[in-house]
Amino acid sequence: MLKVIENFVALLSFLTPIPIPKRFQLRELKFEGLFMLPLVGFLRGVLAVIPITLLAMVNSNAIYVAVSIAVAMHYFVQGFIHGDGFIDFSEAVLAYRFGANPHKVVKDRYKGSYAIIVFSILALWIYSTLLQLCLFYGLENMVKAIIISETWSPISMALVSYLSLEPPEGMGKKFKEGVKLVDIVLGIVVSSVITIGLADLHIFKGFIKIIFLLASLAISCLITHMLSSRVLGYASGDVLGFAHEITFSVIITMLIFGARLWT
Repeated sequence: MLKVIENFVALLSFLTPIPIPKRFQLRELKFEGLFMLPLVGFLRGVLAVIPITLLAMVNSNAIYVAVSIAVAMHYFVQGFIHGDGFIDFSEAVLAYRFGANPHKVVKDRYKGSYAIIVFSILALWIYSTLLQLCLFYGLENMVKAIIISETWSPISMALVSYLSLEPPEGMGKKFKEGVKLVDIVLGIVVSSVITIGLADLHIFKGFIKIIFLLASLAISCLITHMLSSRVLGYASGDVLGFAHEITFSVIITMLIFGARLWT
């Protein structure tokens, strides 16, 4: 039991900016107990919606401000780690398309115009979908959608890593060494339980929602896996960050299309 707690706190220390006691901090980069990734995502989601909830208590009409805060908090609660990976790998994909060496681009610290463009598109995508959810289904449903999306997104990193070849170095290599099929299966079960519990759904409606979420996860991971296999040949840490951000965005988009089935 103590080992499980240590693994969970270690994941928190790497995937969030939450201060962690020194005894639980990672002494070396390794990942164990990855089935707990949805729990980390759930905690990040709860932290992300706290400012939105407080704002709604003060001024329930400040919808546009609330959505802007939601986008900002999405990146803050992850310590910007996945957003950075999304930018790096997106530039590598574009570099590959134009004949440049993607392996060099993905490690370049100095980002150019492509980085600005791809991140702007991602942020606008998230902002517009959250705004749509808020305007048509209310602030409460937007808050639930954020928590659900944050819960499911981290398991995409484990799935993409499991499907891909092992990188030669870095975080992606360590992640690959720690990921197991049982972690992915248990992670999906944990995500499903959290989703049904949070939404307080009838069993049939809950099943439909889980199908939508599984489809979103599968689509995002397959796209990421195909791109990473073609461009780099493996799933680096930046690829995993890309998978997380794409999964988050696809999930909140799919929640709009399927909302009428369970609201």
